[in-house]
Amino acid sequence: VEFGFFKEALAQKGIGCYNIVEYVSEWRECMNGIASWLAQLQWERALELLITAAAAVLCITVHETCHGLAALALGDPTAKRMGRLSLNPMKHLDPFGLLMLMVAKVGWAKPVPVDARYFKDPRGGMAVVSIAGPLSNVLLSAVASALYAVSMFYAIYFELVWLEFVASFFYYVFFISAGLAVFNLLPV
Repeated sequence: VEFGFFKEALAQKGIGCYNIVEYVSEWRECMNGIASWLAQLQWERALELLITAAAAVLCITVHETCHGLAALALGDPTAKRMGRLSLNPMKHLDPFGLLMLMVAKVGWAKPVPVDARYFKDPRGGMAVVSIAGPLSNVLLSAVASALYAVSMFYAIYFELVWLEFVASFFYYVFFISAGLAVFNLLPV
């Protein structure tokens, strides 16, 4: 009865069985076109960009948090009051800066606020706060290098493809973190 009602409703609109078959055929052609388009996409490149973005987010977050922690250790509560002593990436990321880091390999984040008036030695305090970010990147780069070696060894030895992606993440953490350290040490 329900099918009969459906058939009558289609007939009232001038859509007969032939038209339904035609519509289904067109829909299948459309779906085949979409499936073909999806099959030709370079998913490996998309996955590489996703892994690069995750590595960049980690490196930037650790870098900026360490600037704030150094300032707090020297007596400046500004970053803490503004909620910037967090490993939450959303507190530190500049969306355009992250995009540029992934595309052009040069990017930036929101700078951690520091008030040198809280330091006993403002000039020395600013030097310590400034070096904290690059130093954290050097340490993160060393840890990522060791984790890359271990994960690649196990990925190859046990033939675990998923572990190669984990190793790829550590590879990008190593290079992005080392790049951030060097770039932040340039006198600008």
